[in-house]
Amino acid sequence: MRKHCPNKERIKDGTERIIERFLWFPKRINEECRWLEKAKWVESSQRMWDITCGHEWIEWRVIKWLN
Repeated sequence: MRKHCPNKERIKDGTERIIERFLWFPKRINEECRWLEKAKWVESSQRMWDITCGHEWIEWRVIKWLN
């Protein structure tokens, strides 16, 4: 199922967001692993293109932990 995302045009490359979740499963960022705790981390956006079909999407990549 696909749905149109109207906010995609507003998100630019390098936009950062802070995610806060309880980690039920291990999560590793830069050789540090955390789990079974409430954690925060920073993610950065990157626009991706599929040349074969012209499909565009935004991928969020994890940068670092926040303490």
